[in-house]
Amino acid sequence: MGGSGNDRISGNSGNDVIGGGNDSDTLLGDSGRDRINGGPTGNDRLNGGSGNDRLVGGSGNDKLVAGTGRRDVLLGGRGNDRVNTRDNRGGDIANCGENRRDRDRAAVNRGDRVRRCERVSRQ
Repeated sequence: MGGSGNDRISGNSGNDVIGGGNDSDTLLGDSGRDRINGGPTGNDRLNGGSGNDRLVGGSGNDKLVAGTGRRDVLLGGRGNDRVNTRDNRGGDIANCGENRRDRDRAAVNRGDRVRRCERVSRQ
């Protein structure tokens, strides 16, 4: 788990639980079913790695990247988030934010489910 300041935390092989702190953190999963939470504030960068992962951004302007799993879930939260599932083959869930007032962007594959993203580009 992250603390105060900008943290960089990397998971190992296996199922990891990674949490960020209050600042702008970089949180990286690896293989396995990882659960990565960006923390309550800050502009975080989350990357799930391989495996079916769950990435949750906080209230900042976060960037969430699915990695190479086939059934990833990406939840942006508040803020102007960027969600990317393009390294996958479809089957992911991208939920950019909590409301339509944000300026969220999603880069997804055909077959991905997308909710609450203001700008969507499909591959």
